[in-house]
Amino acid sequence: MPTAVLTRIQSGVGALTVTAHWSEPAAGWLILAWQKNSGEQRLITPADAPFAHDECLQLDHRGDTPELRIDLRQIRTVDRILLATAPNGPPRPFTGALALTTFGGARIDLPITSTATGIAVLMTIYNVAGELVLRAEHDPIGTSLQAACLAYGYDRITWLDQHTPLR
Repeated sequence: MPTAVLTRIQSGVGALTVTAHWSEPAAGWLILAWQKNSGEQRLITPADAPFAHDECLQLDHRGDTPELRIDLRQIRTVDRILLATAPNGPPRPFTGALALTTFGGARIDLPITSTATGIAVLMTIYNVAGELVLRAEHDPIGTSLQAACLAYGYDRITWLDQHTPLR
């Protein structure tokens, strides 16, 4: 799978912004699972709020193009991040692109070609010795949010059912 590594400066200054551009307005939701270096795992979904934030991560679904903003001043507390998507409405495949933009203006584009009609893992981000490693996954999990989290090792999240984490 394609990967990119941000330098220590790109990984620690300003913010990393990930914007989802769908082929249809508001076609999908972004879902975020992350693990702190303490081992604690958390999940942010649109069910939390149209604008949800947790420490250094902000997930904004207020417009047609959902956006994740990572405050890089606090990224040292994060070990890894999983970015997934789900359709907004009935299950169906959809397309688009993720645009990742650094504070310095560098941009990486990741095409979204979801063949899954449910959950698809788009990207993972790992904090390796202060550098962020971005990895395109394109993994059509398809079944449930819980299955996607478990497939990527997020096994410390408590679930009410396959789609609803305990808040």
